[in-house]
Amino acid sequence: MKLTKLVPLAALAALVIGLTGCATKPPKVNTEFDSAAGFTEAQTFMLLPLPKDIPGADPGIMMRLGPTIEQAVRDSMTAKGYTEVMEKTDADIAVLIHGKMVPKTDVTDWGFQPYYGAYGWNRGYRGYYGGMYGGSNVTVDQYDEGTLIGEVYDVDSKSMIWVGWMTARANTKREGQEERSSAAVARLLNGYPPVGMMPVTDMAEK
Repeated sequence: MKLTKLVPLAALAALVIGLTGCATKPPKVNTEFDSAAGFTEAQTFMLLPLPKDIPGADPGIMMRLGPTIEQAVRDSMTAKGYTEVMEKTDADIAVLIHGKMVPKTDVTDWGFQPYYGAYGWNRGYRGYYGGMYGGSNVTVDQYDEGTLIGEVYDVDSKSMIWVGWMTARANTKREGQEERSSAAVARLLNGYPPVGMMPVTDMAEK
């Protein structure tokens, strides 16, 4: 399968990755697709079952957020002109969403950091004194990094025709998880289908 790499998509500054993580900087979004696939011919889609868990995340995350993620996929795909079907025999494409979280450690050595001692009059003789000292300044940052992955398959050939993924620092706070996960899925699927390859039904309406 011939894959064509796209330029990384611009991302929202507060996007949630790892399905629920909150990025402290814009996450990098990448997509690749099969240039020989008939994207404009597909009109119906089905959502493949979500994984029961996410590697590295708490065991209950999919129980809490599974319905939100599924709805985000449906909203994104129907907005593009696709019709959801429940039977595999009726679907042109199938969408799979999954992800993972892994622990990360960033060590930064800021190098020699000078600092100055006190200035004043020294006892025993008349004169001004002072001193300069220094030391190494190393910081260690430990956090979870989340990756959200979306895959689209051609049902007839059972081959992947599109994949998108984005990675960023994760935020596991439960407050606002549903909103963040929905925004993450929408942002990820923003790159599907490739530019200029919307379904024929959607193009005809416009």
